[in-house]
Amino acid sequence: MSAVDSLPQVELAYSYPGGTGPKFDKAPAGIAVQSNGFTREESGAYSVLRRAGTVVVTVFAGGDNMSAAGGGGARPGGAVAGAMAGASRPDSARAVASAPAAGVTPMGAQIVAQHLTPAKARILLMVALTHTKDARELQRMFLQY
Repeated sequence: MSAVDSLPQVELAYSYPGGTGPKFDKAPAGIAVQSNGFTREESGAYSVLRRAGTVVVTVFAGGDNMSAAGGGGARPGGAVAGAMAGASRPDSARAVASAPAAGVTPMGAQIVAQHLTPAKARILLMVALTHTKDARELQRMFLQY
């Protein structure tokens, strides 16, 4: 096992009505976004970040993403949340295995945090990125932890 000297840069952002999304001089390794759904402008900003290699994790403010858990309605994670719909935490490995494109969009990695607060999702992403950037593995970690 190799030693980790520093954690990757992972930002915390908030989505809100009328929001335009974050702008960075240099794209971070990851970003945890508290969101109930992105505005058109935010979607564009996060697409640019994902294309630059930033892993985007969407999370609800209270840490309980009912849409991704199968509650229906808008899904900030898009295809990932749909693929994870109905997945329970204890059996999350099966959900990831049954979703061939889990976490991968044409614009990069999009991960859904179902049971974490935004700050905890940020910390998990920092640690997870020291091990992998594979979207399927990252999604598995977010479902497991």
